Amino acid sequence: MREKRREGFVGRHGEIAAFRSNLAAEVGSGPELLFHVCGPSGVGKTTLVRQWEALARKMGAVTAWVDETCVSVADAMESVSSQLAQQGTALKGFDKQLALYRQRRHEAESAAPDVSEPSGGGGNGSSEVSVPVAPSGASMFVSQLDHPALRTSAPRPPPRM
Repeated sequence: MREKRREGFVGRHGEIAAFRSNLAAEVGSGPELLFHVCGPSGVGKTTLVRQWEALARKMGAVTAWVDETCVSVADAMESVSSQLAQQGTALKGFDKQLALYRQRRHEAESAAPDVSEPSGGGGNGSSEVSVPVAPSGASMFVSQLDHPALRTSAPRPPPRM
């Protein structure tokens, strides 16, 4: 059944070749690409990503991907971290930062006044509250992307042009 599906996978040879070339490129030899897939339902996005994932793992790379079920940046980053950990590339520093971020965010949200109720202080009815929170989730994730295991997880011969 799986072999039959592969045979029926047509029209994406260019995308697979670009992905393979990027994965095989020597680290630091040029730009490293991030692949983002979007489009209407039923055009083969998930199938393409699964093909890329199989190819990357075959070449010894760790993989992770998220879809629309991750509704926040923190959820997406947690999903990526979890997938990498399952493949032996744990991002322990990131996981600690994410836990701290969630704790501080909860504390900040708990301490913030409920702005849905009118203020009793008069004035124009608006108020500003500033509560320090942990660094944004994206900055925590980006700082972990330079993890040596991610950069060297697959052999990368020079790209062919």
